[in-house]
Amino acid sequence: MNFNSIALEDIQEIANHPEPFKLIINSLCPTIYGHEIVKAGLCLALFGGNPKKSNQKFTVRADSHVLVVGDPGLGKSQILRACSRVSPRGVYVCGNTSTTSGLTVTMVKVAFLSD
Repeated sequence: MNFNSIALEDIQEIANHPEPFKLIINSLCPTIYGHEIVKAGLCLALFGGNPKKSNQKFTVRADSHVLVVGDPGLGKSQILRACSRVSPRGVYVCGNTSTTSGLTVTMVKVAFLSD
């Protein structure tokens, strides 16, 4: 991956910041006040993912799927749109713009050893 000098300086500034994770969280959709936990989860989803092997010889990060549910008017759509703009492979899908067969949600309860 090639970086220009401005991007490299920005990366070094983030790396030298006393709280880089908090800086990243606050820089994600700064027009929406608060919601640090939601923003933190979305930032982790942007940077996370398990590697998977493709047909070629290179490794690709697995797809991260995020579902955000909450009361109307909290800025969920704006935060998710910001994430899709930041991610090179990001796709934003909204429930009211998709068909019922095109957007499917499944919830599964996972039993832990202590249950």
